[in-house]
Amino acid sequence: MNFRWKKCVNNRKVLMERPDIVFWRHRYLREMRCHRKAGRPIVYIDETWVDSNLTFKKCWQDDTVLGVTANVNSKNRLIVVHAGSSTGFLTGALLVYKASTKSGDYHGQMNYENIKKWVLEKLLPNLQPNSVVCMDNAPYHTTVENPTPTKYSTKKVMIDWLKNNRIPCDQKMRKAELFSLIDSNRPKKIVYKIDNLIEKEGHEVIRLPPYHCDLNAIEFVWSSVKRIIKERNVTGDLSLDNLKSLLQTAITEVTSAEWAAHCKHVEKLENNYWEKDGLLEDLVDELSFQIDTNDDSDSEETETCESDLEDFKMLE
Repeated sequence: MNFRWKKCVNNRKVLMERPDIVFWRHRYLREMRCHRKAGRPIVYIDETWVDSNLTFKKCWQDDTVLGVTANVNSKNRLIVVHAGSSTGFLTGALLVYKASTKSGDYHGQMNYENIKKWVLEKLLPNLQPNSVVCMDNAPYHTTVENPTPTKYSTKKVMIDWLKNNRIPCDQKMRKAELFSLIDSNRPKKIVYKIDNLIEKEGHEVIRLPPYHCDLNAIEFVWSSVKRIIKERNVTGDLSLDNLKSLLQTAITEVTSAEWAAHCKHVEKLENNYWEKDGLLEDLVDELSFQIDTNDDSDSEETETCESDLEDFKMLE
């Protein structure tokens, strides 16, 4: 009979992206094209981590010669924050500190105060004039200036926000009334604290679209840094001092030429996105979605509604 157990197909012809993500990417690409045309320095910032057991998962070995045995219980983890451009890592911008926990997502080891201190002390003093700072939307990058209260906020928080924004309100108003005032007067544009710090110094911040880490050149550089560490971590369990030393060596060995190549690759990806988005937009416009007016379920619902209406008229 030649039957096989396999997944059934459906009639989906096109996999569509979320419209808000597409819009964000269009806006980002358009802004980046303008910045590149103007010749502005583009600086990519990001955070990553390195463990003392950072090793290659595979290597040449046989029954007598085993590969590097990584210590899965290693307690040494470093958080790394840096910035760079097509000319290389930004001089003086490196921040390295020991993580408070050895496991879990490294984003949990970062917070707004840490990133604020790094921006003020290491990033801003070393940026070229009129730079464009490219960053992702990690929680510590998106701390909002003058956050708008939610409907779950306390009454005091709501009243304080209204007063600070010079919106008349009465202490005797209920929370529902206060939130209605807040909702009708909420700022149209979200302002982030980090953006304000950077823009006050004459620079500009551009936010990567969600799920587009491939457009951040420093992500490729982190891969190179970790590859160097893996190549030289022959014990599988470095001490904290040795890990710091090896990390510094790896960062030093990433040349400006490699940075330039990664930035060029990102620019190529941007152009590909720009071109493909235009083609997809034209393709979607040509698609025609037909609605089957003879659908049984729809007709049954219509008949039921009409019969109910007739019964109702008869009762009248």
